[in-house]
Amino acid sequence: MPDCPVSATLEVAVREEVRLHGIVFWLDREATWSTFVDGLVARRSAGTFPIPVVAFRGSYLETLQALESYGSGLDPEPLLVHLPGFTEESIRSTPLLELYETGVRFRKALDTLVREAAAGKVAPKVIEEFLARPGLSLEAADVWLAQAMEAAAGGPGAFLAALKPETLLEGLVTGEPDLF
Repeated sequence: MPDCPVSATLEVAVREEVRLHGIVFWLDREATWSTFVDGLVARRSAGTFPIPVVAFRGSYLETLQALESYGSGLDPEPLLVHLPGFTEESIRSTPLLELYETGVRFRKALDTLVREAAAGKVAPKVIEEFLARPGLSLEAADVWLAQAMEAAAGGPGAFLAALKPETLLEGLVTGEPDLF
């Protein structure tokens, strides 16, 4: 996901959480992450995402059937379960509660994710200006950060990064512009 830097940061966070805890539940009250998770499901089916993903899409029966083979062993198997529309309270009145209690909850606010993905790539003030705009979404954040990184790559920072430190130091000490 090189052209989707915010999504790539989110994927790294999800993978790490599953690696550390095994079964991970992603309660998503506003269904903010559904498109992202659907992409993970598709990638898992294609064999390009290593973690099993079960996404609740309206049917408890289908979800329970998909979850049937997980959570019965001694060691927790890697698994991501996405539950859009649910909170810690609402999950308690569902047939998913028993498995939910065996796992760990994944939490990531979109504004926090954008800050993490953009840190060191975009000035903090520019990040906050972007976050203050209406209509924040993962897709919009991916486009914004990719464009910001592309613009920064063509600026003076890219020129300086391409110089060898010795050449830069020598040019600064001697004042000879020909070295650049």
